[in-house]
Amino acid sequence: MGKYSLSAISSGTEILFLILIILFTVGLGLLFIRSILRERKRWSEEKEKEGTLTFDEFFSLLAKFLETNKTGTIVLFRIDIFDSPALFKSVGEIQYNTALEQLLSKIHQVLGGNVKLARQGDDVIYVYYRTPKLAGSNLDNICRTLIMEMQKSIVIAGMLKVDFDVNIGVVTCPGGGKTVDIIKQNLQLAVVAAKRKGINQYAFYDISLTNQESDEYKSFLEIKTAIDNKDFTLYYQPIVNLESLEVTSAESLLRWKHKERGILPPSSFLSVMEHTGDINWVGFWAVEQLFKQHQNWSTQYPDVKFTLSTNLSDKQLLNPQLSEELRRLVKKTKVGPSNFCFEILQASFDQISDDSTVLSNIKALHDIGFLITIDNFGSTDSSLQSIISNVHVDMIKISRGYINQSVNSEFVADMIKMLVGYATKNNIQIVAEGVETIENVSYIKGLGIQYGQGFYFARPGAPSDLMNAVIMTPWTSTSVQHHSAEEIVIDPNKTAQRPSPATTASSATVGKAESETTTTLGDQPESEPMTSTDEPATKVETQDTTTPT
Repeated sequence: MGKYSLSAISSGTEILFLILIILFTVGLGLLFIRSILRERKRWSEEKEKEGTLTFDEFFSLLAKFLETNKTGTIVLFRIDIFDSPALFKSVGEIQYNTALEQLLSKIHQVLGGNVKLARQGDDVIYVYYRTPKLAGSNLDNICRTLIMEMQKSIVIAGMLKVDFDVNIGVVTCPGGGKTVDIIKQNLQLAVVAAKRKGINQYAFYDISLTNQESDEYKSFLEIKTAIDNKDFTLYYQPIVNLESLEVTSAESLLRWKHKERGILPPSSFLSVMEHTGDINWVGFWAVEQLFKQHQNWSTQYPDVKFTLSTNLSDKQLLNPQLSEELRRLVKKTKVGPSNFCFEILQASFDQISDDSTVLSNIKALHDIGFLITIDNFGSTDSSLQSIISNVHVDMIKISRGYINQSVNSEFVADMIKMLVGYATKNNIQIVAEGVETIENVSYIKGLGIQYGQGFYFARPGAPSDLMNAVIMTPWTSTSVQHHSAEEIVIDPNKTAQRPSPATTASSATVGKAESETTTTLGDQPESEPMTSTDEPATKVETQDTTTPT
């Protein structure tokens, strides 16, 4: 009986002790929750004091100004952060938000105390700046200072660097719209105008912008939505060493995976981008994707060494911020510039004497470490000497039209041989564009050309097609030398197939394989026909050797 009583007392003590532990744990939990609520309230009060509002609070403040203002002036900024999803993914949510808070602090430092800020998602910041009426030059200075400060690296925890690229749209009130919705739209229009100038640019809204942008804005939104939805992609076409049959590099080409119209070539959208100026920011996006793709391949296949190239249009070369934008992108992505080549049309080099911006951009790109290619050489009358006297050149791509002329002109053939000899002495690669048959390969090798690009080797394809079907299963000497372009198939299962040697092509000229034309990011000169038929002024898909940036 005594033992039973002691056992009961022991069990009761254990239960009481367990209850005390539970109560203590609940108490700690309540204290923790209370401290969190206090901290959140304090943080909210501090943010309100600093001028950080919610999206709805911000535009309620604007609505109140529109209703009650008689004499005051405000300036509204919309700041769009470029490629925020990639930045968010690369540094993580906590670090990204920490960096964004520091970015907001920079805005406060530039504009002072009369400022209210609001975030819309992770990529848009609205600024409400109440101030005496500003002269245009002062507002220009404010915008330039804002961009300069926001471009400075933000260091988190003493080691992680975050770099923001932005565009700013500016609306002043009164005069920027009579309602909140109209002002929102006008801020968007101003941001569109800023993006068309390039990354880290700003633009002011005025009434002429509404008239000018009304139709083009719809096109801009469609393109922006396509990028946000990852509907744009880069295809790649290899450049091959004609002796070893190794892939030494590849050229990127922009494609639009349209939900209704399927895969669209550049001719479907790039001319509009050139006209509207969207080419600057879309081109920047494409270069960034190129950098990331090379990083992925280098990680997956560290023993495969090759370069990737992309084309720069005239409009991009005339952008005074081009080289600085790319310098920042190299710093941001940590790529090696020597792994990338910028192809510039021979006709674009003709502008060097007319606009110093083109020359300074090309020189700056070389100084950063990028390779430079003369594309479509032989399409204009400008001499190689006039080009290399101004800029360093690493590669020359001879147009199919010029090679076609050499078939019937001993003079042109001798000129190409002289060019090859000069290039060999000066460590410049020569590439023949538009290679489609084994006869083409034999002919251009006879001219001394060591590299080729065209449908004979591969059509432009998705990244997996290039890596799996070309680099991972390169051609052998017997698999290439007996087959025409029409017989070479890249299988959907990502293997390179070569049929048995049944037929061979008969033309020695560099010819077309299909009639689809593609437009590059730059204006294309009219080149000579590859066959006896006339060639359109844009490059044919078989020789689609210019890229989309």
